[in-house]
Amino acid sequence: MLGTELTLVDVLEAHARTMPHAFALRGHPSGAERTWRQLATGVGSLARDLRRRGVGPGDVIACLTRNRIWAFEAILATMRLGGVAAPLSPLLTPDMLGRLLSDSGAKLLLVDPPLSPLAEAAAQAAGGAAVVAAGPQDDDRAIVVAAAPNGEGSGGPSAARPEAPCSLIYSSGATGAPKGIVHSHRARMALAASLALGFRLGPSSVTALATPPFTNGTWMTWLPSLLVGAACIVLEDPKPDAFEAAAKVYGATHVFMVPTQYQALLARCDPGSFALMEAFISAGAPMPGIMKQTFRQRFGARLFELWGLTEGLGVVISPQEMKDRPFSVGRPAGGCVLRLIDEDGQDVTGQGVGEIVGRSTSMMDGYWKRPDLDAAATWVDEHGARYLRSGDFGEMDADGYLRIRGRKKEMIISGGLNVYPVDIEDLLCREPGVIAAAVIGQPHDKWGETPVAFVYASPEAGIKAADLQERVNRALAKHQRLAALHVQTHDLPRNALGKVLKHKLAELLPVPGDE
Repeated sequence: MLGTELTLVDVLEAHARTMPHAFALRGHPSGAERTWRQLATGVGSLARDLRRRGVGPGDVIACLTRNRIWAFEAILATMRLGGVAAPLSPLLTPDMLGRLLSDSGAKLLLVDPPLSPLAEAAAQAAGGAAVVAAGPQDDDRAIVVAAAPNGEGSGGPSAARPEAPCSLIYSSGATGAPKGIVHSHRARMALAASLALGFRLGPSSVTALATPPFTNGTWMTWLPSLLVGAACIVLEDPKPDAFEAAAKVYGATHVFMVPTQYQALLARCDPGSFALMEAFISAGAPMPGIMKQTFRQRFGARLFELWGLTEGLGVVISPQEMKDRPFSVGRPAGGCVLRLIDEDGQDVTGQGVGEIVGRSTSMMDGYWKRPDLDAAATWVDEHGARYLRSGDFGEMDADGYLRIRGRKKEMIISGGLNVYPVDIEDLLCREPGVIAAAVIGQPHDKWGETPVAFVYASPEAGIKAADLQERVNRALAKHQRLAALHVQTHDLPRNALGKVLKHKLAELLPVPGDE
């Protein structure tokens, strides 16, 4: 029987037929543009070229690129062939990229021409595991799109199947070595549908893509926009003023950014430039409560926050809900079920803090070539249903609203009592002049661990570490009090998504016995 279930590649072809002249992608500031017909034609042409190179269903195609229209065409062409798209970060070293190429078994590495030296070095580090193929020159404008009858795609019938692997996203590595996360076409379609509803996206929306495709945060606004036929602005320059200019020119209505980008937006941009914005979406790292309040005061009730995992769990809070619950990340998005469990694996939902576990329609197929990680990340309930262990602590109120209490690996146990770093970090961020804060555990002979804070402060604030530590400790319970506080006038170490790399901060602590 002929399958009737659609993939996002089928949706692209449908848009090319029903609204061929509407814009699908626009690059800023290069001026590169694709209508839906042009996008489908370009994707089909690139798919045909990849097929000539021997690419077929199940093959992994890696892509090393900046934020460019061509990157999204390459991903869609891979999907069209039934291949597995693996976008990689140009922020990584050649050795790191080489390990990912080797792990993925990529057949081909498509690369932005300016990144060719990095790609060649990565392929060499991988032992020649992938052939490097350069993309178009001159910021997408030189891409050759072969003519096809009626301007339709020229890549032949789509080989994408709903149950087949679609994408391979490597985790940020904030808490350890990166691992590959595999999603099927069906899961990607489910994510698109759920978040299109959650972010209130429609055909008249204009989404600004402010992050590159190697991060799953980009996919959580790009895929819903693709599904509903909304135009996307590919921000080739990540600076806040470039986003501000693009928002004015194209009338952007939606954007996803990480908290550090919002921090820069608050410092440098005029709220009046974003008159048409309907949804500022924050994810990737927790946004401090005080920053949410400041954003609401300056930009109005337009901030959405999402907590989630690339693996396929998600919780969204709307601006209206955030007003009443500024420290919550909301309720589960459509198609997602969450519960909380204690250290013995018992359900404690609604009874206090527990590890967040969940299942959803957009769940990953598993970790690439790592059945051991699949098993370790699985919790099975009393009925045999399988849930993903998030590694995050949270608590849920009677109305189902979730509050994140931090990473399980980051929890501090002092004198046998749990200390959640996020509680102290929120308190520190309320201090005038404090831009960001991170709290980690330091070994202690008597208490096991004690909290230590690192604070990024404005130089003009003139904050003295001892004074700040004393003020904050007065507001904390005895077991939460900071044993030390370090003030610096430069940002904390972060990954590409803005998450603080706490293991880097731990390296700055004195080694026991060396004090």
